[in-house]
Amino acid sequence: EIERLKQEIDNARELQAQRDSLTQKLQEVEIRNKDLEGQLSDLEQRLEKSQNEQEAFRNNLKTLLEILDGKIFELTELRDNLAKLIECS
Repeated sequence: EIERLKQEIDNARELQAQRDSLTQKLQEVEIRNKDLEGQLSDLEQRLEKSQNEQEAFRNNLKTLLEILDGKIFELTELRDNLAKLIECS
């Protein structure tokens, strides 16, 4: 009976050691998980900022192209008017 109890105590100690080891690993995994969540949050914010910057760039480029298109039209009209003046002279 004493031998059986000693064996149970040894088994209980081994189980306790395993539990302690698993608890430590769980804590390490939870810390790593929080770190990864922080990195993910940072990456999401950077992605959103980058997308906003790209959208602003596209809008600015569109505005610039519209202005250039207008200027090209004005220059074409000026050239045509100058050509008419030269012809009339």
